[in-house]
Amino acid sequence: RKFSDVTELTYALRVDYVLEGGVRRDGDSVSVNARLIRIGDRTQIWASSYDSDEGGSPAAADELAAAIASSLDPVLATAERRLP
Repeated sequence: RKFSDVTELTYALRVDYVLEGGVRRDGDSVSVNARLIRIGDRTQIWASSYDSDEGGSPAAADELAAAIASSLDPVLATAERRLP
């Protein structure tokens, strides 16, 4: 099935949050902007930017993913306590 937008997809998957973001590359430098959105009311719960000078290396991608995940852990724990 093809979904028309992120909100429709999140309802189909039965998720409360979605991680949105973008990647900008300039030579060997990569910048990632990420934000966590609560789908129910489209509230931005968290946002951050990450930079790496290692370009597209798998190690840099793993490092960025780990940084985002570790930043989100306490945010999600707090957000889940606030759900009705």
